[in-house]
Amino acid sequence: MKINHALNLVVQTESDDGATVYVHSTPLSKDIFREHFLILGRLYGEFFSSGLGLLASARTAYLLLEKLAKDAGQWEGKDGVQNTLVTHIINGATALYAEEGKGWKSLTMAEAVNRGVVDLCEVMDELVFFTCVCGMTKRNQMIEIVQGTAAVWGALATSLSYMDYMNFLTTSQKDVTTEPKLEAADTASNGPMESSIPS
Repeated sequence: MKINHALNLVVQTESDDGATVYVHSTPLSKDIFREHFLILGRLYGEFFSSGLGLLASARTAYLLLEKLAKDAGQWEGKDGVQNTLVTHIINGATALYAEEGKGWKSLTMAEAVNRGVVDLCEVMDELVFFTCVCGMTKRNQMIEIVQGTAAVWGALATSLSYMDYMNFLTTSQKDVTTEPKLEAADTASNGPMESSIPS
């Protein structure tokens, strides 16, 4: 299968009223990664040295990042990790949700959180984990790790932009976390998916 250079993450969650929401996340740019490579490198090392392993780390990545930064006195303040790296990660995510009678809509994560469409606590660990792995590993390893762990969350790795993914949701009635759905998304977007989630 042809591999697209883009690799994005889609995490399924629920709004306050129980509606399905998809959070689409993109990796950090190279420039932003260079600003934060040290803390991300420490975080990636912690995934292994903590004894948690990759699967557990994917569900605790934000907490691990917070602990590492606080221990180093780098969490708070204008230039702290919370106001810089975490903000970049949030800004790189978009919430996709269906509005009754109006179809699928997109919101920035800040808007989605303020409107109760997304509970940031429900998705932040996955977004931090995805960001860290994408920055710290070579491409083939990155794809293997992200796809393997995302399958456990019921998420998926995709080459689709958030607009393409929203267009796919608009034209499809299937469950987007299943293998046939990924193949359908690939066809609908006229662009390659990274691969289906393993069954």
